[in-house]
Amino acid sequence: MASPLQHLIAFAKQANPSFVCTNGGRSAATQKSFIARLCHVLNAPASTQDLAILRSVLGAHASKFEEIYAAHDGFVLYKDLLSATAGVEALPISQWDEAGEVMRQFFEHLDDESDPDYIRTGVAFATAPQSGNYFVMPVEGPNAGKIFYADHDGWYESHFASDFGEFIVRVTNNPAQVLSEELGCYARYSDGNTSIQWIPESYHVG
Repeated sequence: MASPLQHLIAFAKQANPSFVCTNGGRSAATQKSFIARLCHVLNAPASTQDLAILRSVLGAHASKFEEIYAAHDGFVLYKDLLSATAGVEALPISQWDEAGEVMRQFFEHLDDESDPDYIRTGVAFATAPQSGNYFVMPVEGPNAGKIFYADHDGWYESHFASDFGEFIVRVTNNPAQVLSEELGCYARYSDGNTSIQWIPESYHVG
């Protein structure tokens, strides 16, 4: 069975990724389609100093993160070739602290009873760009080590993944459904010519 790092690299190396998108038309007469060309970006390896921060911050849950971050200090999936749109971004370690501060500002109105999973004190390590929402791993409490999608519009219903390895699999499995249905449909792609916001319907490679 492939490790999370092997899975990520194999996924990112697939040739000519694209989304078949629609414009959201409600009838056959108004609905149109467009093929959005994509790329995936795997960052350079994290520094020794940043990996030390990763281990300090994540504690007992650091190992699966460290495997990937030692090779790639974050990554961007489903990046549009014609605009700034992207689907999922795992942030460089140096940006985790700032992301956590932004995330906590959205939820500062919540009391402890409303946050039984300790999301507000967790590590915000990834985001759905354009959304203001973060993927967070609590480091204390009954669900420490699990990954939650902290949606500032609707909080969350349950964990997104049981650990970082499952997170990698989840965000690369059925990408159009993940972006359009599970993450809130924030990723809208450009044709470079019109102002239409193209919504992913299916993912293709090759």
